[in-house]
Amino acid sequence: RGLCLSVGWQFESQPQDLAALALAAGVVARRALIELTSLPIQIKWPNDLLFDGKKLGGILVELAAESHGPCHAVVGIGVNVSATPELTGSPSAWAGGAVDLATATGDQPPSRNALAATLIDALASLLQGYAHDGFSGYHAELADADYLQGRRVDADGVVGTAIGVAADGTLLVETDAEVRKILAGDVSVRPES
Repeated sequence: RGLCLSVGWQFESQPQDLAALALAAGVVARRALIELTSLPIQIKWPNDLLFDGKKLGGILVELAAESHGPCHAVVGIGVNVSATPELTGSPSAWAGGAVDLATATGDQPPSRNALAATLIDALASLLQGYAHDGFSGYHAELADADYLQGRRVDADGVVGTAIGVAADGTLLVETDAEVRKILAGDVSVRPES
């Protein structure tokens, strides 16, 4: 069983750091999970929540904006709470390295109601202040929780070492030739050579 929830929000105008909203949502979701479980949760750019290198949850942000008007955002979060035997018995279901809160906490996950309430409070607080504060207030905390930092990665064909996330939310990958800013896409960790 998992928990999936979405929170909708209308900004009166488009926030400057809108591209980094999913990362800020990851930071507040991480805080909420740590508050409830004390687990060392990490964030994998751009939208995954990890425990012990395995996917515990994820964030998705959908946006609709007018050129000179309001901007609508829907922030969705999914968390693996407790996998059923049917799911864990399926090799393909967890082949990608997923984990659930029940396993991570030793079968003592928070209730789905407590998790939902804590996540909704965290997201509401984020969204209320994001138009004014932007991503800057979340950047340092993201750096502390950055799973990719220092790892060899392949970011949609750009292969190098992840050296952090820029202030605008882009992933910084150092290749042999230069530091590249990755705006979006899939990132996989490469084996150390």
